[in-house]
Amino acid sequence: MAGEDGMVLVCEGCDASFRIPEGKVPPGKTVGMTCPKCWHRSSFTAPSAGNGWTETEDSSGDVVESASAKEDERKSFSSLVFAEEEGELALICVEDPQLQGQIQKALELMEYQVIAVKEPHEALKNLRMHTCKLVMVHEAFGGGGSERNPVLLYLERLPMSMRREMFAVMLSERHSTLDSLMAFIRSVNMVMNVRHLPDLEGFLRQGLADHQRFYEVFLDALRESGRV
Repeated sequence: MAGEDGMVLVCEGCDASFRIPEGKVPPGKTVGMTCPKCWHRSSFTAPSAGNGWTETEDSSGDVVESASAKEDERKSFSSLVFAEEEGELALICVEDPQLQGQIQKALELMEYQVIAVKEPHEALKNLRMHTCKLVMVHEAFGGGGSERNPVLLYLERLPMSMRREMFAVMLSERHSTLDSLMAFIRSVNMVMNVRHLPDLEGFLRQGLADHQRFYEVFLDALRESGRV
């Protein structure tokens, strides 16, 4: 359903409803969405411009119509970007605008659909909402050190079945690029010093290729043992 305040989507997996602000998805564009409640993956097509808005009910049967509720939902979804079906999603967690812009430009050239955030709550919302194939997070993101970084802590606690679908890069001012010990300590796939950002594409392509080869061998071993 669509109208003046956006579109209401109903998850096919759990019937939960979510309001998407108008203009977030281009009219007529088909995008993918992962439900943050049940993780059901579905797609939808945004209506053409000019369609009317009608009331809808949430999963409990209550009508979603109050102005305050709509405003809260608009704020809640303001940082969320819906990945197009044809592109893999990358999340950039960097507060410095210059660094963020440099990384975003490089990833877009690699044909990623990019979400760039500056605050931890935005990053965590997007991680829960989407399947991000690439996550790049500065060690000081959120104002603390890497040991208190909320995004790194979130990634560390993910089940391995979900974590191995992501490639996580910790950006650092202190540690060397490809520091394998620090990558192990922080549970990331790669450490990259910000001085090497001009060579980001080369490091990423090599790291992603190594990551894919490792899990191909890992999954083959699981199949041979009858565990998958």
